[in-house]
Amino acid sequence: MEDSCLESPEILKHSIQKKIKGGIIKGFIEPKKEDIILDVGSGGGILDNELSRFVDKIIAFDLSYNNIVQSKKTANRNNIYHLTADATNLPFKNNSFTKIIAADILEHIPKDDMTIKEIDRVLKKNGVLVITTPCTNPTLSVDWLRRKAGLHMEHAFGHVRPGYSKEDIEKLLKGTNLKIEKESYYLIFFGELLRVLTNYVRKLRHGRKEWTDGSDFIGMENSKLFKLYKLLNPIFYVFTSLDNLLVGFKGHQIALKVRKI
Repeated sequence: MEDSCLESPEILKHSIQKKIKGGIIKGFIEPKKEDIILDVGSGGGILDNELSRFVDKIIAFDLSYNNIVQSKKTANRNNIYHLTADATNLPFKNNSFTKIIAADILEHIPKDDMTIKEIDRVLKKNGVLVITTPCTNPTLSVDWLRRKAGLHMEHAFGHVRPGYSKEDIEKLLKGTNLKIEKESYYLIFFGELLRVLTNYVRKLRHGRKEWTDGSDFIGMENSKLFKLYKLLNPIFYVFTSLDNLLVGFKGHQIALKVRKI
């Protein structure tokens, strides 16, 4: 079944969440020239463009044909290869990749256990998997604000589950050769607060309707609202940086570095 969660590369280039997440992923992946990276659920391909500067090859892999089309248009190097297929049945040989990225994708997949088994199969021994996902047990939850704003963001983004805790991921990895090595939390409070507010504005622009895909992004990059957002982006980024003061707090998003032993 086609995943209709569309991504606009032009808009995502200015996403503070993507910027924060991309920095964490890059730090966990530690890209090297000899690496062959698989990006499962690559979306608009913004992260692949960044990592392609450092590695031999990246496979940008997404269930959405439209996302792959957009990703191809914005690819800035010839070492990025694009493919549409199902993450529960990866079309690759065993031990094909040194690094794999599964960024904000597991919460979209009904059979997440099958996806993990496939990732375990195609990842080389001692290879690294980076998982990012919404965290279900943040220390400073702003769920109350989402409810007050009438936002159902899990449904709106095509999620089949709200996310995971670190313990949930550990259970998901049982029976595989994959072990969590490191964890990091982001969008702890201030970043998540900004995300809720910007998504509320997005809903207002969409006529207060819920969305289940990214179709409301169409034409947004030329709107006055988006131009204002770009202008205020540096101020928003400083606001989200206040999360750095909340050391030891669990955030609304979790990133995990996982190694195949």
